[in-house]
Amino acid sequence: MPSKPYKCLPLDEHNLKQWKTPEGFEAWHADIWKFKVKPRNFGPQVFTKGCVMEGPRPHDRLVGNIGAGRFFQGLFLAYPNLSGEHVSWACNDNQVFFNWCFVTTGAKDPANVVKVAVMDVFCIDQGLVAYRLTEFDMNTLQSALDQAYPRLRPGVRGIRGVPPQERVPIGYLWTRLHQEGPAPTVRPLR
Repeated sequence: MPSKPYKCLPLDEHNLKQWKTPEGFEAWHADIWKFKVKPRNFGPQVFTKGCVMEGPRPHDRLVGNIGAGRFFQGLFLAYPNLSGEHVSWACNDNQVFFNWCFVTTGAKDPANVVKVAVMDVFCIDQGLVAYRLTEFDMNTLQSALDQAYPRLRPGVRGIRGVPPQERVPIGYLWTRLHQEGPAPTVRPLR
Protein backbone atom coordinates (compact mmCIF):
# COMPACT_ATOMS: atom_id res chain seq x y z
CA MET A 1 0.00 0.00 0.00
CA PRO A 2 1.58 3.32 -1.03
CA SER A 3 2.10 5.84 1.72
CA LYS A 4 -0.01 8.96 1.97
CA PRO A 5 1.80 11.96 0.42
CA TYR A 6 3.29 14.31 2.98
CA LYS A 7 2.16 17.94 2.79
CA CYS A 8 5.18 20.17 3.26
CA LEU A 9 4.88 23.52 4.99
CA PRO A 10 6.28 26.72 3.44
CA LEU A 11 10.03 27.34 3.73
CA ASP A 12 9.61 30.58 5.65
CA GLU A 13 11.29 32.05 8.73
CA HIS A 14 8.69 30.44 11.00
CA ASN A 15 9.50 26.93 9.76
CA LEU A 16 13.21 27.33 8.98
CA LYS A 17 13.96 28.91 12.42
CA GLN A 18 17.72 28.60 13.14
CA TRP A 19 18.56 28.01 9.46
CA LYS A 20 16.75 31.22 8.42
CA THR A 21 16.96 30.37 4.70
CA PRO A 22 17.04 27.23 2.54
CA GLU A 23 20.73 28.03 2.01
CA GLY A 24 21.24 27.83 5.77
CA PHE A 25 19.57 24.41 5.89
CA GLU A 26 21.78 23.20 3.01
CA ALA A 27 24.92 24.41 4.80
CA TRP A 28 23.84 22.63 8.01
CA HIS A 29 23.08 19.37 6.14
CA ALA A 30 26.42 19.47 4.30
CA ASP A 31 28.25 20.17 7.56
CA ILE A 32 26.73 17.34 9.64
CA TRP A 33 27.56 14.78 6.94
CA LYS A 34 31.26 15.77 6.74
CA PHE A 35 33.81 13.20 7.85
CA LYS A 36 34.05 12.38 10.80
CA VAL A 37 30.27 12.32 11.29
CA LYS A 38 29.09 12.90 14.86
CA PRO A 39 26.10 10.58 15.51
CA ARG A 40 24.70 13.03 18.09
CA ASN A 41 23.97 15.44 15.21
CA PHE A 42 21.37 12.92 14.00
CA GLY A 43 19.58 12.38 17.30
CA PRO A 44 15.84 12.69 17.98
CA GLN A 45 16.25 16.43 18.67
CA VAL A 46 16.55 17.25 14.94
CA PHE A 47 13.25 15.56 13.95
CA THR A 48 9.63 16.44 14.72
CA LYS A 49 7.81 13.97 16.99
CA GLY A 50 5.71 12.85 14.01
CA CYS A 51 8.43 13.03 11.36
CA VAL A 52 8.18 10.67 8.41
CA MET A 53 11.26 9.16 6.80
CA GLU A 54 10.83 7.15 3.64
CA GLY A 55 13.65 5.05 2.19
CA PRO A 56 14.49 3.49 -1.14
CA ARG A 57 12.28 0.42 -0.72
CA PRO A 58 8.48 0.46 -0.32
CA HIS A 59 8.62 -0.87 3.25
CA ASP A 60 11.38 1.55 4.37
CA ARG A 61 9.29 3.99 6.36
CA LEU A 62 10.00 5.40 9.81
CA VAL A 63 7.61 7.57 11.76
CA GLY A 64 8.71 9.55 14.80
CA ASN A 65 11.81 11.29 16.09
CA ILE A 66 12.93 8.44 18.36
CA GLY A 67 13.03 5.89 15.51
CA ALA A 68 14.75 8.36 13.18
CA GLY A 69 17.44 9.20 15.72
CA ARG A 70 17.92 5.52 16.63
CA PHE A 71 18.33 4.62 12.96
CA PHE A 72 21.04 7.18 12.25
CA GLN A 73 22.92 6.56 15.49
CA GLY A 74 22.93 2.80 14.81
CA LEU A 75 24.09 3.42 11.25
CA PHE A 76 27.11 5.47 12.34
CA LEU A 77 27.93 3.08 15.15
CA ALA A 78 28.10 0.20 12.66
CA TYR A 79 29.85 2.21 9.92
CA PRO A 80 31.95 4.94 11.59
CA ASN A 81 33.71 5.96 8.35
CA LEU A 82 30.42 6.67 6.54
CA SER A 83 30.01 10.33 5.62
CA GLY A 84 28.44 12.41 2.86
CA GLU A 85 29.44 14.89 0.17
CA HIS A 86 27.04 17.40 -1.38
CA VAL A 87 26.98 17.67 -5.17
CA SER A 88 24.11 20.10 -5.76
CA TRP A 89 20.85 21.25 -4.23
CA ALA A 90 17.65 23.10 -5.06
CA CYS A 91 14.46 24.21 -3.35
CA ASN A 92 10.96 25.33 -4.11
CA ASP A 93 8.51 27.08 -1.78
CA ASN A 94 8.04 23.98 0.41
CA GLN A 95 10.88 21.47 -0.14
CA VAL A 96 14.65 21.24 -0.18
CA PHE A 97 16.25 18.76 -2.59
CA PHE A 98 19.81 17.43 -2.23
CA ASN A 99 21.88 15.55 -4.78
CA TRP A 100 24.75 14.11 -2.76
CA CYS A 101 26.64 10.88 -2.16
CA PHE A 102 27.48 8.56 0.67
CA VAL A 103 31.24 8.38 1.06
CA THR A 104 32.96 5.55 2.86
CA THR A 105 36.55 4.57 3.28
CA GLY A 106 38.02 1.24 4.15
CA ALA A 107 38.39 0.63 7.85
CA LYS A 108 41.95 -0.60 7.20
CA ASP A 109 42.67 1.39 4.02
CA PRO A 110 41.48 5.03 4.28
CA ALA A 111 42.75 5.65 0.74
CA ASN A 112 40.05 3.32 -0.63
CA VAL A 113 37.17 5.82 -1.08
CA VAL A 114 33.82 4.60 -2.39
CA LYS A 115 30.93 6.94 -3.28
CA VAL A 116 27.24 6.08 -3.72
CA ALA A 117 24.77 8.56 -5.25
CA VAL A 118 21.85 9.72 -3.05
CA MET A 119 18.91 12.05 -3.61
CA ASP A 120 16.94 13.50 -0.68
CA VAL A 121 13.84 15.64 -0.40
CA PHE A 122 13.26 17.39 2.95
CA CYS A 123 10.36 19.25 4.52
CA ILE A 124 10.92 21.43 7.59
CA ASP A 125 8.54 22.32 10.42
CA GLN A 126 9.56 24.89 13.06
CA GLY A 127 13.27 24.23 12.74
CA LEU A 128 13.02 20.42 12.71
CA VAL A 129 13.07 17.82 9.95
CA ALA A 130 9.43 16.82 9.42
CA TYR A 131 9.82 14.68 6.30
CA ARG A 132 12.66 13.03 4.40
CA LEU A 133 12.37 11.01 1.22
CA THR A 134 15.66 9.39 0.25
CA GLU A 135 16.54 7.47 -2.89
CA PHE A 136 19.70 5.46 -3.49
CA ASP A 137 20.62 1.99 -4.71
CA MET A 138 20.71 -0.24 -1.63
CA ASN A 139 22.79 -2.91 -3.39
CA THR A 140 25.44 -0.39 -4.43
CA LEU A 141 25.67 0.97 -0.89
CA GLN A 142 25.87 -2.56 0.53
CA SER A 143 28.67 -3.41 -1.90
CA ALA A 144 30.57 -0.25 -0.94
CA LEU A 145 30.21 -1.00 2.76
CA ASP A 146 31.23 -4.63 2.21
CA GLN A 147 34.45 -3.35 0.61
CA ALA A 148 35.04 -0.90 3.42
CA TYR A 149 34.07 -3.23 6.28
CA PRO A 150 34.82 -6.82 5.30
CA ARG A 151 34.62 -7.85 8.99
CA LEU A 152 30.91 -7.08 8.97
CA ARG A 153 30.11 -8.97 5.77
CA PRO A 154 27.66 -11.80 6.50
CA GLY A 155 28.88 -15.30 5.76
CA VAL A 156 32.57 -14.46 5.99
CA ARG A 157 34.35 -17.32 7.72
CA GLY A 158 37.52 -17.30 9.73
CA ILE A 159 37.08 -13.89 11.32
CA ARG A 160 38.36 -14.43 14.83
CA GLY A 161 36.58 -12.55 17.57
CA VAL A 162 33.66 -11.32 15.44
CA PRO A 163 30.49 -13.30 16.11
CA PRO A 164 27.95 -13.58 13.24
CA GLN A 165 25.50 -11.18 14.91
CA GLU A 166 28.10 -8.41 14.59
CA ARG A 167 28.45 -8.85 10.82
CA VAL A 168 25.56 -6.55 10.04
CA PRO A 169 24.82 -5.68 6.38
CA ILE A 170 23.31 -2.26 5.72
CA GLY A 171 20.19 -3.85 4.20
CA TYR A 172 19.53 -5.73 7.43
CA LEU A 173 20.24 -2.67 9.58
CA TRP A 174 17.99 -0.48 7.42
CA THR A 175 15.14 -3.03 7.43
CA ARG A 176 15.48 -3.86 11.12
CA LEU A 177 15.52 -0.25 12.25
CA HIS A 178 12.50 0.54 10.10
CA GLN A 179 10.44 -2.05 11.98
CA GLU A 180 8.79 -1.73 15.35
CA GLY A 181 10.56 -3.22 18.33
CA PRO A 182 13.98 -3.01 19.92
CA ALA A 183 17.01 -2.06 17.88
CA PRO A 184 19.60 -4.70 17.07
CA THR A 185 22.82 -4.70 19.04
CA VAL A 186 25.55 -3.21 16.91
CA ARG A 187 29.04 -2.65 18.27
CA PRO A 188 31.65 -0.34 16.78
CA LEU A 189 34.73 -1.72 15.07
CA ARG A 190 37.77 -1.89 17.31
